[in-house]
Amino acid sequence: MGSPTVPGISTDIAKRAAVLAVCLSLGVCSSCAGAQSALDPAGEEARQIAQLLWLMATAGGFIWLAVVALLVHATRRERVPMPFAVWNSIAAVAEFVPGALIQRNQVDLMRVDNVAAIDLPGLRQVGIEPRDILEVIGMIEHTGD
Repeated sequence: MGSPTVPGISTDIAKRAAVLAVCLSLGVCSSCAGAQSALDPAGEEARQIAQLLWLMATAGGFIWLAVVALLVHATRRERVPMPFAVWNSIAAVAEFVPGALIQRNQVDLMRVDNVAAIDLPGLRQVGIEPRDILEVIGMIEHTGD
């Protein structure tokens, strides 16, 4: 089995493009040191800014990994129950973030089973008649007059 090819591109052009990409990346990497480098701080203030940058990049990387792990957990077909201690920890941290998606009182609400049992009466049996959403919106609009 040969190397993978892209339809419409000859092998010679692909090899030349690969060599060019390697040469360009070496040129970019060689500029990571010296007086003109943004990644090689020369003074004390620049060193402090670089340390802060690396700290923020590392923290951002850990947060990104946590989000990806939660995304993978959420999209798996089989559901693994997450302990309430984990939910409480996530909610406690999320409360410090503007526009938090979950709070500790919502975790408390998840502890209570709110799924109706099959033997309980439905809406009609307790005297509630379901209405169309457009009818409800019209009732709300008329109450504002």
